[in-house]
Amino acid sequence: MSCFFWRSFYLAQLSRFACTSDVHLRFHGLRQIKTSSRSGLRPKFNSLLAPICFVLLLAGCAQVQPKPEVLYQKSVMQNLPGWGVPETADVREAFAKSCEVFEKKDPHTALHPQQPIFGTYGQWQNLCAAAVVSPDMTAFFEENFELYEIISGSGNSLFTGYYEASLKGSAKKEGEYTTPLYGLPKNHLTARLDEFFPNSPEFHGKQLIGRVVGQKIVPYFDRSDIDGGAIEKDAEVLVWVNDEVDAFFLQIQGSGRVEMPDGSVQHVGYAGANGHPYVAIGKYLIDRGDLTKEEMSMQRLRAWLKDNPQRQREVLEQNPSYVFFTKKEDGPYGAHGVVLTPGRSLAVDRKFTPYGVPVFVDTTLTAQQGQPFQKMLVAQDTGGAIRGPVRGDIFFGYGPEAELLSGFQNAPGKLYVMLPKGN
Repeated sequence: MSCFFWRSFYLAQLSRFACTSDVHLRFHGLRQIKTSSRSGLRPKFNSLLAPICFVLLLAGCAQVQPKPEVLYQKSVMQNLPGWGVPETADVREAFAKSCEVFEKKDPHTALHPQQPIFGTYGQWQNLCAAAVVSPDMTAFFEENFELYEIISGSGNSLFTGYYEASLKGSAKKEGEYTTPLYGLPKNHLTARLDEFFPNSPEFHGKQLIGRVVGQKIVPYFDRSDIDGGAIEKDAEVLVWVNDEVDAFFLQIQGSGRVEMPDGSVQHVGYAGANGHPYVAIGKYLIDRGDLTKEEMSMQRLRAWLKDNPQRQREVLEQNPSYVFFTKKEDGPYGAHGVVLTPGRSLAVDRKFTPYGVPVFVDTTLTAQQGQPFQKMLVAQDTGGAIRGPVRGDIFFGYGPEAELLSGFQNAPGKLYVMLPKGN
């Protein structure tokens, strides 16, 4: 059994022998242990042994240290694989977009409240000003930043890809256009937990999503409820599209463009979600034996859904997560509020990497037989499936090639962050 269990057990027993009245102990929020002396008599207990046993127990516990969830290990920029190739203008463009967001922030505010290593917005504002006039972005990073590798305590790493989806749609529900893209519902409630618990790091960046029923806040509707018409009276339909599978994958990508019957294009971007966890339907089909892990890709998954229309709804509703959209003049926009740059924008888990930070990705391209992908990007987005310190989703852009690259992308790798010098 774990040391934590025996320590908790010992404390409970110590309380039991030391007290004649009811005692309640809460151990790290895991459970409550109620102890009592039913007879009203104090049982025999050698109080001199208690502190000795307890010290010995803690000494034994000290030998077992749990692995930290994440480490930021200092590294050397010049040792990066592929480093030395001058960074092109598109990384400057991507970084400049995040700088526009930084400029609006309080310079004294920390970029990441729980990770001081990322510095303050004021430090980043100064770096943004230097980036504008720097003729060489490689030299700019070397002169102004220090490199840290993000080390996951679990040892896991994964780099996937996404793209700007393309759909066909109409402003009216007619003919083949029967699948709605919903705006954010009126009864959709979001509560940021760090505003309720500002001194609890575990709530940073987390939120509660639900709806009000009577005097209670309850979970928001899941995909099955929404597909069944649960929000028809509470959410505006932005556009009707002609393919339910395309609409599903648009929600995974987070943004896209819809081609209207008159040839015009309507951009749509992420507005919010229903708060339910993302579930990979590909894994569901693999677990059932419908597809194999080796053949799985977005393209193969799409083909299977097209070939099995009688099971589409069953499979799609395995993922209870549902995304709502907003109309955009251009796009696609990431969660940082900036237009994404193909090949230079990365979706991250912001628990470990804040938006706007330059990162270096060292992985391979699955669709190109493991060709190295080693380049500078900027953390500008996130997603329901992006969880973990060394977890990234590469934005490949728009078009058939971007769809191909993102559809197959699934590879381990390394993730580095660039942090202000002298922080």
